[in-house]
Amino acid sequence: MDKRSLGFETRKLAHAIKLYVDTEVTQQLDVDLSGVEGMTLGYIFHHPDERVTAQSLMEHFKVKKAACSQLLHSLSKKGIIKMETDPSDKRVKRIVLTKKGKDVHAEFDRIFAKINAQIEKDITPEDRATFERVIGQIAANIGASSFFMEEK
Repeated sequence: MDKRSLGFETRKLAHAIKLYVDTEVTQQLDVDLSGVEGMTLGYIFHHPDERVTAQSLMEHFKVKKAACSQLLHSLSKKGIIKMETDPSDKRVKRIVLTKKGKDVHAEFDRIFAKINAQIEKDITPEDRATFERVIGQIAANIGASSFFMEEK
């Protein structure tokens, strides 16, 4: 049997997880929100004392300016975030959650806990440790260690 490419298999798994998350979120959330939008919402929610800007989101999620701009436009259009001028630097636009955004976050967190439980179902602590070690090694091999296991 030929060995399958780990890169290709990882890409397929990542795509399958994205589809699963997006489907579950769409079915269970009252607002049309993708998994990426929900994770962005979570990041903003969990950093209330920090100056969250488009630049800080681009750095955290390792995305390009165009993708970040599109994401923020979508969240703003849905009434989930708003841009406020930073009082200490009028040139900077801070991203903050609206009341609706805070409510949506609470629901998204509940749904995402169920999604993660399903994804991690029947995975032993030993298997998880092995998985984390292997993806860490793959990330190191391609110079992308900063993408993985940043926040524990």
